[in-house]
Amino acid sequence: MACVLLAIGIVLAFVGYYVKEGVEFFQGCCGGLVLWSMGISVMVLWYDMCRGATFFPDCDPLFLMIVVLVLSILSGVLTWKMHWERVEAFLSGFTTGAFAGGVYYIIMYRDELLGGFLDADSAKPYMLSLMIVMVLVGLVVAALTQVLFRQLLMMGTAIVGACLIVCSFLIFIPHWWSTYDWVAWGVLSVAGYLVQLLITPPEYEMMSKEEMQEYKKNKNKDGGKL
Repeated sequence: MACVLLAIGIVLAFVGYYVKEGVEFFQGCCGGLVLWSMGISVMVLWYDMCRGATFFPDCDPLFLMIVVLVLSILSGVLTWKMHWERVEAFLSGFTTGAFAGGVYYIIMYRDELLGGFLDADSAKPYMLSLMIVMVLVGLVVAALTQVLFRQLLMMGTAIVGACLIVCSFLIFIPHWWSTYDWVAWGVLSVAGYLVQLLITPPEYEMMSKEEMQEYKKNKNKDGGKL
């Protein structure tokens, strides 16, 4: 498991833009996983779903897990297959921002969130705050993708990849997130972003032949140069 996380993290952090279609699917799955899990958790805590309420009084944990996984995969497919460029960029930015914001909040308030297993009421404000943080960060990143998609895709893959690399070492050397892990996440994120800036060619050079022809046609209409 740790080796898989490490391998995926390295690819995302340092060459994420080269596999951007796969990245969009992966980020959509990760963002969907956190968002859908959070949504179900809020329903359980605030509306007593699965705890005897009239709304789904009983739940099978395995069934809920399958539902979350299916919804997460559908979120990834939607992010990956959306053909409207700006909408696709918005969805990719939202899921990436939501994932990053959720991971940060969970790390900061791990004990309070885990306390919800013993005292659901005490975890309510933390779960609600987590959802608000995820939605707000996701919307901010999604809005920025409308003007800085290429740079933010590199930055987003560097941040997510660096997080996976650090998480793999949490498994290799069992411990909880410490100051050194924060520093490692930051350093690897910056390093990954800089490497991608250096090795990734201009967007035009990564287009298919059909996309290049369309690009040239649009440029000629505008009277611009490649």
